[in-house]
Amino acid sequence: MDASREDTVSLALLGVCSTIRGLLVGAERDEVLTRHRVGEVLRAIKRSPHTYGKQSVERVAAELGMSAPVLYRYIAVAENWSAAELAAQMEKTNRFGQPASWSHFVALTKARDRASRLALLDESLANSWSVRELTQRMDRMDPATGHGADAVHAGEPVSAAFKEGVQTGGRAIADLRTFTDALDERLADSSEPVDDALLERVLDTFEELQVRVEAAIARLRGARQSQQRLRCAAPAFEEAEGAEDEADQEDDLEDEPAPSGKSRRKAS
Repeated sequence: MDASREDTVSLALLGVCSTIRGLLVGAERDEVLTRHRVGEVLRAIKRSPHTYGKQSVERVAAELGMSAPVLYRYIAVAENWSAAELAAQMEKTNRFGQPASWSHFVALTKARDRASRLALLDESLANSWSVRELTQRMDRMDPATGHGADAVHAGEPVSAAFKEGVQTGGRAIADLRTFTDALDERLADSSEPVDDALLERVLDTFEELQVRVEAAIARLRGARQSQQRLRCAAPAFEEAEGAEDEADQEDDLEDEPAPSGKSRRKAS
């Protein structure tokens, strides 16, 4: 297969992969949001024993042919995430372009509080953790404080955001490269007139993208400048510490006894 043919095949495969990824992501999001709606219904039933009677969730499980613990997990997710919060979190993806699964959200119901849930979710996506890996991370955390030897520290959400930025930017670059290559090829081969309205929509979309990218670059440059200022301040602090250490060492030497057979001469 010659190089041009191989490039064409690679572009075609990338297009198929993009289509499949979009379908799978859509299916995952629909599943999670649908299960959450089920959880909201079950939560309402659980909270209304006067209407639905005692052990209403167990009776629903028997009627549906499902186990009660499974339905209680639906309720737990609905109690920890509102529909709007869940939809917002489902917009985030890992480096493979996949959002968190329903099982991830079930595991996160055992987190200590909302802040821990959000931090763990961001870390899970940044590292593309499986549910088992997420659960193992949570098991290592102190349930009383939400912290541990390798728990989520204050700086980790920022690191997770930076990692997500690398992944999001990488995917955008790959998608734009595929788009521009396909556009160049089709414009070269097509003699049909261009749809002006559609062209304006495309231009508006990319102009908005440019504005958002420039805003993100400005924020990142601001973060870099802040870090540079901190690094510039560090040497002065270290120099002061070094001077104090040197003075302490000199004091220690003055306090040491002189070696046998020798006398220590002191400056007059």
